[in-house]
Amino acid sequence: MDVAQTTQTTLSVPSTQTAQASQPTSTISSDFETFLRMLTVQLENQDPLNPMSSDEFAVQLATFSGVEQQVLTNDLLADMTAMLSTGSMGDLAAWVGMEVLAPVPVDFDGTPVTLYPPPEAGRGPAELVVLDADGTEVARQQVDLSQAPFDWAGTAPDGTPLPSGTYTMTFVVGTAELATPHAAHHYLDVAEVRLDPTGAMLLTPGGQEIDPDSVAGLRSPGDDA
Repeated sequence: MDVAQTTQTTLSVPSTQTAQASQPTSTISSDFETFLRMLTVQLENQDPLNPMSSDEFAVQLATFSGVEQQVLTNDLLADMTAMLSTGSMGDLAAWVGMEVLAPVPVDFDGTPVTLYPPPEAGRGPAELVVLDADGTEVARQQVDLSQAPFDWAGTAPDGTPLPSGTYTMTFVVGTAELATPHAAHHYLDVAEVRLDPTGAMLLTPGGQEIDPDSVAGLRSPGDDA
């Protein structure tokens, strides 16, 4: 499989990350100054006849130190997670301009769509069930998975063309009592790689999000082999 070279791929990390990275240190410093002021006030207002023991001071200092270390540890873990996510996004940048095989809904525009069953669906008889964006079944047909891949023409049971829109395709294998659904796969163009709170995501030209972990195939544009 030929991997297309992407000559212009711009990936930027929001500048807010830089500001956020410096925030924990200043926050800890501010908290420590507040703690010292509180400790000073406590000393100034203690009962001269019953002053605080050194053990109590030690416990307070140890408690603050423990909280401070926990905050620093959490910040370090967050930074490591961000770096790993950014690295993953950089690796996926090579997929921009490629086509990925994924189990996502079809944005139907009247052009036949080539569908692929996942390996776990087997290679026997099955039914292809088509649902529209509202979850209503609009088509159902018998298919032989051993003949896959095959083109879905986008027609209703009576042969009339379905309107353009988003459709979810599912291969149902087995009898009614033991029917097992398997999401149909098809190839989509990758237009962008974006980092969100859950990690790096692939985006199609139409705005669909694809989890990289769900991708079952990768190919150059127009490669139907």
